[in-house]
Amino acid sequence: MAKNPFEDVSPSGRSRRALSDVLPGERRRPRENREVSNEEDYEEPLFSRMSTKLILLAFAVLIIIGGVSYSLWVGATVTLTRKSVSSTLDASVVAEERAPAGGLGYVTLSISRVSEKEVPATGEKNVEKRAAGTIVIYNNYSAASQRLVTNTRFETPEGKIYRISAPVVIPGRKGTGSNTTPGSIEAVVTADSPGEEYNGPPTDMTIPGFKGTPQYSKFYARSKTSFVGGFRGVVKTAKPEDLAAARAEIDISLRSDLMSEARAELPPGYILFEKAVGIKYEDQSPPESNLVKRKASLLAVIFDHASLALYLATRSGVNSENAPVHIASIESSVTPQFLSPISEETLSKKKLSVHFTGTPTFWFTLDETKLIEDIAGKPKDALSEIFASYVAIKDKEVRVSVHPFWLSRIPEDTSAITVRDESGEGSE
Repeated sequence: MAKNPFEDVSPSGRSRRALSDVLPGERRRPRENREVSNEEDYEEPLFSRMSTKLILLAFAVLIIIGGVSYSLWVGATVTLTRKSVSSTLDASVVAEERAPAGGLGYVTLSISRVSEKEVPATGEKNVEKRAAGTIVIYNNYSAASQRLVTNTRFETPEGKIYRISAPVVIPGRKGTGSNTTPGSIEAVVTADSPGEEYNGPPTDMTIPGFKGTPQYSKFYARSKTSFVGGFRGVVKTAKPEDLAAARAEIDISLRSDLMSEARAELPPGYILFEKAVGIKYEDQSPPESNLVKRKASLLAVIFDHASLALYLATRSGVNSENAPVHIASIESSVTPQFLSPISEETLSKKKLSVHFTGTPTFWFTLDETKLIEDIAGKPKDALSEIFASYVAIKDKEVRVSVHPFWLSRIPEDTSAITVRDESGEGSE
């Protein structure tokens, strides 16, 4: 047999060592000490214990994430088109403020506004104004009252004449003997002629009509205010054509403002037609003034959109089932013609004769919330019958997509269901 070449490399005098003698680590212990004498004495390594907990925690997190993701992923989308019918409208009706069931009702709306404008004085005119003032007329003649007719004259010490513009009754005096008090009444008097010469401070006055009688010294007057306003001459003033233009401009502005305000005050769901409005204008300009002041009062008849659309659809024969409808762009597609102008007198009758014309498109209203509630949790093969019960769905054309695709039922959770309406303009 051949000789092992490695036998000669071992140092002489040393015995051979096992592999365990050269590996690092704890020293060899007697074999009997390395044996487990009791299973309860065995302790699992720390790393092994931590790994197990981490695995369990990760598994739980994955389950939670999976559940949440699934719940977010689960859903259904219903795509549909609502039914619409176009019609030529030509109907005469009687609307009532308190309409019975099946009738057409209306509500009234009223708004007032005032506007003014100062017009430049670019013209000239001759002006004659009479001075005026307030006087107190006394009756110290008897206990009986005394009536003075319109245009009764009152004369100042300088001979200027002023007249009352309306009849007055002067009360009789009160008391007896030396303890009497004259009866009195106030009145406005105007100068007998125009001009500044009739302007002046307060003064005493007599009544020329009583001259030559006992009443002359017992009926008299005293000014309560100065006499002012008398004038005769040429003054700068606004031209008549400028005043007329200002009135027209104010009226146009008032109408626009009133219509905007009326639309802003409309109750939810109500509509206001341009022709369902009456506006009354009142001039409040001061006399002989360059200030143009106008008041405009708006009266309007407004209709509930849903009620009007349903009424007209029924009258037109396009809604025999009396299903809820609305009219797209109703103010431009429907025109009401009132047989009497909108006014306080007309509205006091509580009834209005109206002729409606136009080419409206009636859109059937879909209650999406109810539809979602009706299909929630239902099998997909049961949906056709549910959709068929909705008049508003066009020709029962509905597409339903469910995700994940393998689900055979619509989700129970209504928030996971979406209705997509492809009706376009009619969905307003």
